[in-house]
Amino acid sequence: MSTPVSQSRFVRAVRTQMRRATNWVYRNLFFLIAAVIGPTAIFFVPQVFNVWYSEPPPSDTFATGWFWLWWAFAAFLLVAAMFFAASVYLVPRAYTRRAKRKAARRVSLHGAGNVLVTLFDLACLVVDRAVTFPAAAIERVAGRAIRIAIGAVLCAVAAAWLLFGPAVDYGWPYSLAGAFYRNGAWWILVLGLWVLGCGLLLGRGEKLRDNPDRPVLVLVGRFLAWIALTYLAAELLWIGANVPPLSQVVTLRAYTLWMILHVWGVATVVAASLDFADAHIRLLPVRIVAFVAIVAVFLVSRPPANSDVFHIANAAGSPTPPDGLSQLEARLRGIPENEPVVFVAASGGGSRAAIFTSLVYEFLARRPLATGGGDAATSPPRTWADNIVAISSVSGGSLATAHFVERDAKASPLRPRTENAILEELIARFEKNLEQLAAQEPDATEDQATFAKARDRARELLASVKQSAASAGDASDATDAWVVRSSFVDDMGTNFMAPIVRGATTTNLPRGQALGRFWDDKFHWHASANVRGFAPPSGDMAPLVASSRPLVVFNACDVAKGSRIAIGFPPLPADVFALAAKETTRAAPFELAHRYAGETVGVTLSKAVRLSSNFPWAFHPTVVEPLEAQSGETRTLILDGGIADNTGIDTLFELVRGLSATSHPTGKRILRLLRRRQIVFLEIDSGSKPSPPTALSQAFAVVLEPIQALDNAAYTNADHAKQQYVHEVGEFLSLKRDFESDSLTPPQRDALRTVPANITPITVRCNHFSLEHPDRNSVMTAWALGPNDKANVLARFAFELGRLEDALASVERVGPDFLTAKNSLYKLFPEQAENLLVAEIESGQQFANSLTAKLAQADPKNLSAAEQQRIAEAIRPYQQTAEQVAAVANQVEASGKLESKLSPDELKLWSHTWQHTVQTKLPQAKPPPATNDAAAADVEWARALVGPNAAESPEETARAIEQLRIAGRKLESSRRTVERSNEGSKAWFDEQKTHRARSRYDARPRPDVRSGAQPP
Repeated sequence: MSTPVSQSRFVRAVRTQMRRATNWVYRNLFFLIAAVIGPTAIFFVPQVFNVWYSEPPPSDTFATGWFWLWWAFAAFLLVAAMFFAASVYLVPRAYTRRAKRKAARRVSLHGAGNVLVTLFDLACLVVDRAVTFPAAAIERVAGRAIRIAIGAVLCAVAAAWLLFGPAVDYGWPYSLAGAFYRNGAWWILVLGLWVLGCGLLLGRGEKLRDNPDRPVLVLVGRFLAWIALTYLAAELLWIGANVPPLSQVVTLRAYTLWMILHVWGVATVVAASLDFADAHIRLLPVRIVAFVAIVAVFLVSRPPANSDVFHIANAAGSPTPPDGLSQLEARLRGIPENEPVVFVAASGGGSRAAIFTSLVYEFLARRPLATGGGDAATSPPRTWADNIVAISSVSGGSLATAHFVERDAKASPLRPRTENAILEELIARFEKNLEQLAAQEPDATEDQATFAKARDRARELLASVKQSAASAGDASDATDAWVVRSSFVDDMGTNFMAPIVRGATTTNLPRGQALGRFWDDKFHWHASANVRGFAPPSGDMAPLVASSRPLVVFNACDVAKGSRIAIGFPPLPADVFALAAKETTRAAPFELAHRYAGETVGVTLSKAVRLSSNFPWAFHPTVVEPLEAQSGETRTLILDGGIADNTGIDTLFELVRGLSATSHPTGKRILRLLRRRQIVFLEIDSGSKPSPPTALSQAFAVVLEPIQALDNAAYTNADHAKQQYVHEVGEFLSLKRDFESDSLTPPQRDALRTVPANITPITVRCNHFSLEHPDRNSVMTAWALGPNDKANVLARFAFELGRLEDALASVERVGPDFLTAKNSLYKLFPEQAENLLVAEIESGQQFANSLTAKLAQADPKNLSAAEQQRIAEAIRPYQQTAEQVAAVANQVEASGKLESKLSPDELKLWSHTWQHTVQTKLPQAKPPPATNDAAAADVEWARALVGPNAAESPEETARAIEQLRIAGRKLESSRRTVERSNEGSKAWFDEQKTHRARSRYDARPRPDVRSGAQPP
């Protein structure tokens, strides 16, 4: 039993130890906070944890190359962790001689018993050697004047570089090299100030190392040397990851990990330095001043106008932006009328959405249409991607959309070896994740058959992928090897966290701007902009090039109104979304190009994608300001489009509604074309889904459960709104809208009720959600996915592939039925059919006139042969309609200028013309019987044209013939206009041909007259 004396002694000892611990905590308060926050973020923030963590490979893959690469990466991670742990331990304090001797003994072969201890001691020796170098170097400089002069020169050079050097996002000789130049200049400036301070503060012969009177001066020198060492190592990793052939060994993932540890190390070292300075500077509460300064920065900071958006004023001589509706019409008219047209809504979700969306696009570009034309000997068959007319995208879906459309929406080449993943590892993890999904059979009996079919298709795809991997690097387009070897899909798997981290660690380089410039350098987007189109050629022919691609709308969000911002490529007319403002109380979306009166907001492709993926907290809100502010105009703050709606369906809905509201005649023509076409509404759903309760949310239920309830409710409401949008788009584009009226007969009403829907919604999902099993093994949202997450996305696409194939095949099967139903509808509605015929001829004339206007504005000078070929392909949809209209005019002219009565031969010509001009197939008009009675021939032809229910009244027949005469006059005028344009184009091409021939003749070698030698 203890005595009171011993108890009192124990209490005093405990109090003493607690007092010492309290004092130690107080002296190292900032250091402890930073030391705890850093590892917490590294281990518990999913976006950071996802970058470095991946489970070891299976044990039976010991002989594979990726097994050793995995362990090499693990070794790199261990060495980096040891280096930064030693830096945090050593930089703020001196490394004593005794500690050095102990570390040297442990590092030697006799003392290498514990690998971790040995690595830590070795890192301490390296760090100590680096951080003591500046003090040793400054002591070798004799004389205060020389030190002051060196410091002044360094400051002057750094200041000049910061003021007149290259931009911070400069990209030579490698991407974002300007970040290194800028950070290096700032480091030289601080180094010059430090050398200048040493010259002013140190006395004659005064030592800097181990100087108890200059602790802060020594600490600054140690910190400068250490940060230079770590940043140079990071720059070498960045160069290796961006410059071939080093990029095959060094990855952006390694750079990202090093920079994450670098940021944590800098924060911890600065925190420890503040603790050290607070203890040694008695005249100033250093930590309090630092805390107030940090809070002040957060309070007064505003989103910078970081050049994410620029303006092009509508001044004289500036290029006229192409029209988005004209491009949509050109794309529509270039698709055969017996083929469906496709609208795509690509949702957001970071790299998950980019990879999954690229898989869907690549599949569409490789799947031929059952009704697709094209001679195999001369041209490839048409694919589903050729029929995409409009795309609305958000965030990660915008990245994949931009890359796909910028490449002409074609299939990408296959790579023998993937650049952003280890092929063997990707396939092995793909198989593992696919089997995990295959084991999650649905509970509902009615869903099991569909699931089994999708599982069989996924396993078939896996077998094909594994077979291609075993073929010594050879991959065939005829197999499913593209799933893992497509350059498009591989590019979307790039670690985009690397440029984001590079921007976060560079002064005056916003993270979003760094990411956008990285996209420009990697994907060569520098020449693409909404006012110029996708990668146009030089000269004024640029507006014509964009018409060969689908209309793309990138979606962002207005911070002030919470409404949609549409960034059209090319820009949509300003009044397209006017109907939303008239019929609803919510804030209407607007086209960014027309945000400010008198100005056209020009946006490059990378900046459009950046605005669409401007996720809160990860990036600054982007500022758009008018060049010349008008009354009531303010700057616009822009954030991620997923805030307003993450699907992109709402913009397609507003676009379809706006076609009837816009004052442009193009909108009316597009609406008529769409209502007579079979439409596929494809939703690529890569968005995140509600998550189930986790251990953390259950532990902090009071705070986190209400937040989870809000997220789940928002998802449910958004899902209901999406379904309503799709339903209303289907109603608005229905073929029945052109025939509905109050004066319909009972047979006509019955026929309208039986008309099949001409819009088919199809949804492919990456993350599935169900009330029974919410968020099962879902893929996280981040701009960098680890190997397992990439393979998980592939596995989910494999399961969706069977459903997508079946849905597209179903559309192809019902295509002929839709055409038959449409023709039957025209027979029952002869008056509407006649009106649509005349309207379509007038529409063709207007479209041909728009082509003529574009050709008249073009200046085809100084264009290469490749650019000429590109222009010829781009304006092909215009030329098709122009040729059809010209054929009509030629046949009308050949018929004798439309006499008062049309002869049977003339009627036959009209029948043939209408079959080729009108986009929809009407009942095939048979030539009237040979008769001398012109009136009877007119009646027979009209009956054959509009169906058996045609009225036999001579007055109605005469009225129809009069409409034909009016249309013929207009078509004759159009033919002459197009003919003049074609003559001008032919003269220009002949001139170019002559110029090239003359250039080749001038370049021929000439005989040497003096020597008599002949040219080789």
